[in-house]
Amino acid sequence: MLAAFDEENKWPDKKVIRQTQLLAREFPLLELPCLAIAAIHAMRNDESVTDGELWMTQLWEKRKELFENYIADKYFSRMYPQVQLTRGISSPYPFNLTALGLLYSEVLQGTGKVKEAKEVVKSLTPTPFTAISLAELNIDLKLYDEAISATEDIEVESDTSGMLQIFRGITFTLQGFHDAAVEVFKTVIAKRSLSEEVLNRALVERAKCYQAMGKKAMAIKDLEKILAREGDYPEIKELISEVGKT
Repeated sequence: MLAAFDEENKWPDKKVIRQTQLLAREFPLLELPCLAIAAIHAMRNDESVTDGELWMTQLWEKRKELFENYIADKYFSRMYPQVQLTRGISSPYPFNLTALGLLYSEVLQGTGKVKEAKEVVKSLTPTPFTAISLAELNIDLKLYDEAISATEDIEVESDTSGMLQIFRGITFTLQGFHDAAVEVFKTVIAKRSLSEEVLNRALVERAKCYQAMGKKAMAIKDLEKILAREGDYPEIKELISEVGKT
């Protein structure tokens, strides 16, 4: 079963999907665990993503049955599907109910079902990672007051708390409270112990805030800091060009 999961990507996704389907046909009791593994690999493959979305829905509907399966109980704690919640933050969980819920939430967001995605995350046991997911969903739903209240009184001590503060700053920017947003981003950027990905995200979002304030030079300065230390940061040159045109 662990070989079928293939966390190190030794097998092509299509091969994993095919092998798990064959295994499920031969051993019907393995149907749901095999479907879970197939779904994770389908979500990684553009050609199979539609199947993956369907399978994730089926898994969520049968989640109680899935995690009561003895195979899931035996092996899933040793499987770590990567769930990118937002740029700079990924879920650290083994394949448990929280990991499945976060995966399914990402599927729903990708199909435009943001309200449904929020309901899924709200049903999970609260953790810093579910809080990050909820913060982003509240912003997508323009529920700014909820996003602000959920990020109050948070000390920046880790990547997760730093990202929650970044979302707080994004919310202030969207509300037009630019000075408040800049102060929030400042507290994150000052915490040098955070990962480079989180610090860069804070710089990007502060640059967008400066752009909204009409402070083009300061926005470009923040973006060029990222370019200097991570030249392949996604879309950084495009962002600099965009700010320069405003």
